[in-house]
Amino acid sequence: MSGCNYTKQLCIGDDIDVLQAMTDEPEEEPPKVYMRRTPIRFNKEKILRPQIQMKDKQCLTTFVDVNSIEAWMLWDSGSTTTSITPTLAQIVNIEVSKLIDSHTLQLGTIRSRSQVKYGTTMDLQIKGCKYTTYLDIANFNHYDMIIGTPFMHKHSVKLDFNKLTITVDGETLAAEDIVGNADARLHQHWAMDKHLSN
Repeated sequence: MSGCNYTKQLCIGDDIDVLQAMTDEPEEEPPKVYMRRTPIRFNKEKILRPQIQMKDKQCLTTFVDVNSIEAWMLWDSGSTTTSITPTLAQIVNIEVSKLIDSHTLQLGTIRSRSQVKYGTTMDLQIKGCKYTTYLDIANFNHYDMIIGTPFMHKHSVKLDFNKLTITVDGETLAAEDIVGNADARLHQHWAMDKHLSN
């Protein structure tokens, strides 16, 4: 096999190791999920979902320095893991390790799960400060990195959706304005991501 498919493979030294962190089925039969049969009353009339303005869909996202590369990062208080994509791991040229204790990543919906088999520890530069952080390697869309609750608890992170700011260890940084794709760096990032995924 020659070359690297950036979205699914990671070159480690002279070897090519295939990463399918979130697409592999668990090697063992996953535990069965028992769903309760819940009676729901249905109205005969159909309705439209409320139309939400773009400004109210704004997530708290920033750029973070990873080995001198700007990575597009989501601050996600609903995630119990901090992760980067195989694509970013390839671009910043970091080594990853196979996990002795690979684990199942439970996603938001019932029966939506995947397997995480690789991880790494690296330095993140946020607001001029260095944070040595363990990261799972996982495939996800739209972002290079997701900061989850372990990092948030450790560094007293506060997410302010009114001011669109993130506070880390007392230092406050502004979230990127993604309404209307305002930041030129984001355009560049999306173009690069599209190029690498082809």
